Amino acid sequence: MIHHSLPQVPAAPVRMVDRLDGLSVIRDPDCAAAFWQRAPCPSFLDWLDTLDPEQFPTGCMVLHPKAVRQVVLQICDSVGTPDCGEGAALLDDVAVLAEYFADLMSAPWLRVRLDAATTAASRRVRVDPSGARLFCTYRGPATQWRVAHENVGPRWGYTVPPA
Repeated sequence: MIHHSLPQVPAAPVRMVDRLDGLSVIRDPDCAAAFWQRAPCPSFLDWLDTLDPEQFPTGCMVLHPKAVRQVVLQICDSVGTPDCGEGAALLDDVAVLAEYFADLMSAPWLRVRLDAATTAASRRVRVDPSGARLFCTYRGPATQWRVAHENVGPRWGYTVPPA
């Protein structure tokens, strides 16, 4: 998810959308990636920037979409994530994204991974074999993506700003 406009992308398989339900374009057979350009509340972004990485909820689990908010709340409580409006906004955002994505993909279960990465998670270039994934970078090193052309490796790429 994005809070800044990305440059014009010369490849048609990448779509930029301006609202959550716009991510449904990922179901189009010719769409390889969809990015939501959104503008979170500045106080939320400021709070995320000052949150101690030790207080960010982390974990990897398989959950029913309706259980995501409660499980993430329990993780937040266990790591000392501040109980404040911005903390509630984080919980709500994770839960809404999980439920929307599960509904969009007709997935009764989700593999949810929360990570407090402080460096780029992986510098390898790879093709993602899964049908679809939802990434949301709240702060720090953002998701990078490249477009590979037939019989040619990735030739250019972009970094999706955190949001």
